[in-house]
Amino acid sequence: MLRMFAIGLAAGSCQTLALAQQPSAERLLNFDDGAKVEGRKLPKVITPGGSINATIDPGTILDGAPRISSSGCYSPPKCLRLSMAPSAPNSKKNKILFNIWSHHKKVPGGQNGIIRINDGRVTNVSFAMKLGAGYSTPIHNLLHFQVSQTLPDKSRSAKMDYVPAGPIISLNMVPKSRRADKSSEYQEFVLSVRYPGANKFRYYDRRDKTVLYRGKMKIGEWYRFGLSFALKGGNDQPQGNIRFRLNGEQKVNYNGPIGFSPKKYGSSDTVGIDLGIYRTPDKSGRQTVYFDDVKVFRPK
Repeated sequence: MLRMFAIGLAAGSCQTLALAQQPSAERLLNFDDGAKVEGRKLPKVITPGGSINATIDPGTILDGAPRISSSGCYSPPKCLRLSMAPSAPNSKKNKILFNIWSHHKKVPGGQNGIIRINDGRVTNVSFAMKLGAGYSTPIHNLLHFQVSQTLPDKSRSAKMDYVPAGPIISLNMVPKSRRADKSSEYQEFVLSVRYPGANKFRYYDRRDKTVLYRGKMKIGEWYRFGLSFALKGGNDQPQGNIRFRLNGEQKVNYNGPIGFSPKKYGSSDTVGIDLGIYRTPDKSGRQTVYFDDVKVFRPK
């Protein structure tokens, strides 16, 4: 999307110069305009604006194929439904994530849409999410949203006790052992950030450096999540800002370290954005989640 504007300058004689902004990049998914899901092993959502591919890890068993639902949506008539069944034996992790903003492929708005650790540009993400009936509290880790940094050079981190990549901003569900509200009507979640000094959950609350906010969702009700972030470079540690809104109310305004230095760790300097279900193996757990009105916008 290319936007034009004019600036009037007075210097001697008056002149008006037409200047082109850097292209803004935008993606909107409301699943209403002819969207459909194709493929089972490698599903993708097909929309009039292009396709959004999913990643499924070995050992992941879906409770029915991903589909465009026509009931109970945030903004009718349609929304995306994903459901995960108990894990296959010996699986290491379970994942179905739709890559709504690529870390390496051309995105809306061209190359200026790619999110880089040091670009300092604001990225705005918003989506509506609902947990389906019978949602199982995870036994360990489970996330539904991530801003993710990849690790092309794995050799440089082989001796570390953590991986300097993966989700650097994420929406994680609180596991059974750390729940405060035991009601089956609710599930608790945290918004988290990762960097070398904040890598692991222990308490799933603000005692963990990685946790920025803890809240809860009622099963079967829609919640609107809004996230704005900007990433700035640094030789040893990238810095940035994160603002988080829940149902329009700001909950987080964070300034500090985010992610991992590409120069120091061999991590990529680009990040992507994913929605779906990503968890540790669970022999009994079932989770169904709905998404609607997904928007990513990067002003110039």
